[in-house]
Amino acid sequence: MKIFFFLVIILVSGEITYKKTIKFPIPKTKTVYYEKELKSINNSLDKLKYELKFNSTISYFDLEKSMSLDIEKIHRKAISKGKGKESFYTDIKTKTCIEINKLGGETFLVHNLKPNFELSKETKIINGYTCYKATTSETAHLSKLNIGMKDEINEIIAWYTMEVPIQFGPLNFFGLPGLILELQYSNTTYTVVDMNFSNKSIEINKPFKGKKVTAEEFEELIIETMKKMNIGLD
Repeated sequence: MKIFFFLVIILVSGEITYKKTIKFPIPKTKTVYYEKELKSINNSLDKLKYELKFNSTISYFDLEKSMSLDIEKIHRKAISKGKGKESFYTDIKTKTCIEINKLGGETFLVHNLKPNFELSKETKIINGYTCYKATTSETAHLSKLNIGMKDEINEIIAWYTMEVPIQFGPLNFFGLPGLILELQYSNTTYTVVDMNFSNKSIEINKPFKGKKVTAEEFEELIIETMKKMNIGLD
């Protein structure tokens, strides 16, 4: 049975809520520290919700800032994994997504282009909706950090439904023929838990505070910062 009962024919605006799960590698020996750390992360994940606000052409994806959420008590890995600490402003007219990120105490507006998805006929049911599989990938150029390191290709899997005809989704992933109900990004998964729609338009302001850079330029800044901190150079 579908958990969402009402959907207007013309979606003017709305709010989509996602939960987040993380799959951690299982060590050969489970220590007391590992069990305690895993429990702490999972307890934090239970408290986290991510919100996707949208109108006809714009969306904004961010961690939901509720009154009951005490960020100081949330495990940092629960938030940071899977781009969970960044915010994303998407414009389907310009086919771009601005990622609001911080590095070295400075705010950056990272411009991402529309992902190049490969569509599949494979389907699965999520919350009663028929979802189709789409895949894309991102490359972390670790070889630029250290000659002995290899680039890491991260496969991203999106499950979208054409029963909700909006082209948005979590993070900087958009442009599919329907709403992304589940996004598998590395070892992190975002899954829809609630959807609310309205026939009234809402205003979503474009971020302007921060230094504008491309995704490639921001990756270079990250690599330079890691080199200065001697991360990955051993």
